[in-house]
Amino acid sequence: MSAASPADQWTPTATPMMIVCSTRRAEDPCAEARTFAEMTAAAGVRTLVLPQPLRHREINENLGLPGTYTQPIDAFIGAQMRDHR
Repeated sequence: MSAASPADQWTPTATPMMIVCSTRRAEDPCAEARTFAEMTAAAGVRTLVLPQPLRHREINENLGLPGTYTQPIDAFIGAQMRDHR
């Protein structure tokens, strides 16, 4: 569905993005995330990919908890806030 596809919805004026992907899924969403990041980078939009050894549900449930998963996300958001002041 095109309306739900980030690849079809983003524009070259998009803000930098971070994609968190599961390394535990057989269909390899991290490969898709890297392809998307390469596409946006070619247009000058910074997109970071953060692979995690968690299932999709665990990624959602663990976001914000102390630890090595939340730290890089907090750092990314903090950098965006500093860059846009």
